[in-house]
Amino acid sequence: MSYCSKCGSKIESNAQFCTQCGAPVEGGAAKTMPEFDLNQLGKDSVDSTAAFSAQDISENKVICILCYFGLLLLIPLLVKKDSAFARFHSNQGLILFIFDILVSILAAVPVVGWIISIVGSIAGVVFWIMGIVNVLNGRAKTLPLIGGITLIK
Repeated sequence: MSYCSKCGSKIESNAQFCTQCGAPVEGGAAKTMPEFDLNQLGKDSVDSTAAFSAQDISENKVICILCYFGLLLLIPLLVKKDSAFARFHSNQGLILFIFDILVSILAAVPVVGWIISIVGSIAGVVFWIMGIVNVLNGRAKTLPLIGGITLIK
């Protein structure tokens, strides 16, 4: 797979310009994976805030905070059945809850599981904070890495 040496986007091997940033591909594209940039965390999140009404967001913002506190996600899901904003954040909270359970299970595996569970726990806390901040800002952004999964429609 080839990547642009300027922006890191995937490009065709015979391309002369990057389709994302327009940079010329000098001597072919870079063949290595782009470096991980911590500043890019969350940039792959899909922001679908425009799909929700301003009234739905403002009326359900406070109760949607519960979506990120484990099984308390059932409260907004059951109390605000007609709210698409509450269903969206309930889904994100459920995915995060399942992620946290899987990370906890991995902690039982010696050495490799411990390392994965430490990294996963840190990621879980970061995702938790991101989810709450998104609710408080009235945003419907998916969580990085795991937010694209839909269990609640």
